[in-house]
Amino acid sequence: MPPLFLRMISSLNKWDRENTYPWLAQGDIPADPITDLKTSNNRLSVFQVNDGDEVRINKVVAGLAATKQKLNPVAYILFDVELPSRLGIQVEKKNGNTGLEIVNDWHFELIELSAQNLILLTRHLLLNTDPDRKMEHEVAPLIMENVRARELDPNEMDERLRKDIAKFYKQDIEILFGHRD
Repeated sequence: MPPLFLRMISSLNKWDRENTYPWLAQGDIPADPITDLKTSNNRLSVFQVNDGDEVRINKVVAGLAATKQKLNPVAYILFDVELPSRLGIQVEKKNGNTGLEIVNDWHFELIELSAQNLILLTRHLLLNTDPDRKMEHEVAPLIMENVRARELDPNEMDERLRKDIAKFYKQDIEILFGHRD
C-alpha cells in the first residue's frame, strides 16, 4: 500500500471535473478548488495514510471531525506523497492538532508555498484525483469509536458537536456529556 497524503476539503462540488465553465480559457482551472487549499504561513496541512487503508483514513477523518463545531460530512482528497517534491514543494513532518494523538503523529506540512506552487498543486489534484467524503452518519460512529476507546476526550470537543453526535447515540449521552472514570 503506497503512502498517500490526505487533505480535508470543504465539498466535492469544487473538485468536480465534469463542471464546465464557458468563460474559462482552455487549459485553465477554476479558482474555487484553490480555496480548499487554504494555507497558513505559506504552509498546507496534510496527513499521511496508506492507499486502501480505511482504518487509518477513518482515524484521520475522526480526528479532523472532532475539531469542528458541528457534525458535518468530511470531504477529502488523497494524493501521492511524492507529488509535492515532483512539483518542487518541500514537506516537513510536524505534529498535528487533532484530538487523536496517533493522528497528530501522521501530520505533515507542505512548506514555503508560493502562489505558483499552490496553483500547480491544485491543478494536479483537480485533474488527477477523485475526492471522497464521509457523511454525518458515517462520521459520528468514527468519532464515537475513538471516544469509547478513550483515545478521544469528548470534553475537548465543542458542545454543539457532542449534541449532534448524541442524536445518533442517545445511549451514550453519559459518555458524551458526563464524567468519565
